[in-house]
Order: sequence, then structure tokens, then C-alpha cells
Amino acid sequence: APSLAVAPLTDGFCNDVYRVELDVSASEQKDAKKKVYVAKIYSASSKMRCPDALARGKLDEAAGAAGLGPRVVARTPDALVSVFVPGRTLEAADLIAEDAGGAGP
Repeated sequence: APSLAVAPLTDGFCNDVYRVELDVSASEQKDAKKKVYVAKIYSASSKMRCPDALARGKLDEAAGAAGLGPRVVARTPDALVSVFVPGRTLEAADLIAEDAGGAGP
């Protein structure tokens, strides 16, 4: 039977964000393997910033489709699920462009 593991990701801005591992290797599926996703549950403040429920997550979806972000696999007015991309958490120094006169890392 498939197994599911869910762990909170603590560096989110204002939403509840979880790493979700779905291991289907024990199932009968032909292409069975472990799949890892990120599930974002929109907070009340996030919903206030984007009150149009049908618009929430559209930019994430477009970025994923263009190869500029993780591919979105599910989107509802209350949540978004995308493919997990391993990496590190951005820090303030990462947002300063050296060629724009910033101090840089």
C-alpha cells in the first residue's frame, strides 16, 4: 500500500506549508516511485491580499508551466500543491543584486 509522510516547512512567509512524500513503490503501479510535493494552505492574511479565490495560485501555475518555478499539480481557492524542488531558503543577501549597486553577499 502507498505510504504518506507530511512535515511542516517552517520558512514560509504567511501560509501553512508542508513537504508531502508519497511513496507508491509498494503499490501495483507500473511507474511506482516516491513523489515529493509542497502543499501550501492559504492563510487568512494571504486570502485578504488576494481576495479573488479563482486567481489565487495562477501566477504560480504560469511560472511552473513556463519552467520558471515548480510545476503546480493542484490548485483550489484554499490551497496549492506543487512539485518539491530541493534547494536552500533564500536570505536577504540573496535579494541584493551586486550589479545594481547593492552590497551583495
